Amino acid sequence: MIRSSTRVLRPVCALTGAVVFASAAHAGFVGHRWEEVDNSTLRGGAASGLNNGAFNGKIYRTFDLFIIAPQGMLIADSGFTQSQGPNPGLTLSNSSYLQLEPFGSPNDKRPTEGAINAAPIIEFDSWVTLGDLAPATVGLIGFSFNTTSLIGTWFSGGTVAAPTENGEVLIARFTVESALGFGVDESADRFLGGQMFIGLAGDVGGIVTISNAFALGSTPTIPAPGGAIALLALAGGVFGSRRRG
Repeated sequence: MIRSSTRVLRPVCALTGAVVFASAAHAGFVGHRWEEVDNSTLRGGAASGLNNGAFNGKIYRTFDLFIIAPQGMLIADSGFTQSQGPNPGLTLSNSSYLQLEPFGSPNDKRPTEGAINAAPIIEFDSWVTLGDLAPATVGLIGFSFNTTSLIGTWFSGGTVAAPTENGEVLIARFTVESALGFGVDESADRFLGGQMFIGLAGDVGGIVTISNAFALGSTPTIPAPGGAIALLALAGGVFGSRRRG
């Protein structure tokens, strides 16, 4: 079921990911959700979108990744700091990220409304964010969309990324090459998922297993207690080391 109160453009299809709600002590640290976005039509009604094979002769699909974290977020870590435990980051197999730079500079952060109006195709770029925080508020360390393993960190510099009324925080949009196009289960051949460390407000953090975005119709799973979540204090050492980095 689509929860449409999030500020996401044209949400059409949703996936619910792995649940990591291990005990009452971790209340609010629940899991994640993929949502596929229809990228067939550009803003303003232009018909030349991405999933009809018209862009570079390829078909692309666009997936938004949400963390279910009612108390808000401070940091998302995709394999960058191994001291946080087993966190290999997000992996893309048998595909590639679409990374658009129409203004001649890297744009790994969420594009502004002005940028989308100037170049509508950038609406479906690959980027990271923390909810609705302004791009200038989000810091980035050590990753690139030019590889199949997304290794890096994005953080808020202390500003809490507030969840929506549904208790979700949007953390990334991934546009990736596809073989079959929108709304098809391609999980037998393609993979976008892995593990991430998520740092929440209130000095709570843990490892979230991210399901395969290409696997439409996937069902939630509950990890065994004891291995699902590793609590960390984000204040001071861990968070401070990122800011210094």
